[in-house]
Amino acid sequence: GGEIRATAGKTGDAVHIRIANTGVRLTAEQIEHMFDAFWRADDARGDTDLHSGLGLTLVRRMVAALGGLVTAHIEKDGEFIVQITLPAS
Repeated sequence: GGEIRATAGKTGDAVHIRIANTGVRLTAEQIEHMFDAFWRADDARGDTDLHSGLGLTLVRRMVAALGGLVTAHIEKDGEFIVQITLPAS
């Protein structure tokens, strides 16, 4: 029921990619674990055979291999944000 928006831009020698999702409802404590391998926000999900909890772990490792940084946080209005910063060269 939410909306996903992606924006990208360049400042100086860095490229910034921002993904915002208004449909995710996570706590600050959950955000601390979301890049952990095999971590899932809801153990009761019925689609456990479709998801392994590795997606964001792999994203973080790939971005780091490219010399970048990926972070996640919750805005005051509850919007979930993932920010990726990569070197432009």
